[in-house]
Amino acid sequence: MKLELPLMDEEGHNQGTLWLIKDLGKNPISHYTLRRIEHLRRTMVQTLVKLQSEPVSAHQEQPALDQKGRYVMRNS
Repeated sequence: MKLELPLMDEEGHNQGTLWLIKDLGKNPISHYTLRRIEHLRRTMVQTLVKLQSEPVSAHQEQPALDQKGRYVMRNS
């Protein structure tokens, strides 16, 4: 089963898409699954809105990644 849920904020702005894939052959859906998915979607929208509204301070550095996606230390 594949679900694609839009992550829309209260003003109708699209914050992204939540993709969920579940192998129903290994584990069937329980009656709480849709409730937990909706809770996850709401939590993600709230978190994305908070992250976008927080200003990035000048003293906060963005983490650096190498070519393999690992975090590396920056020389100050």
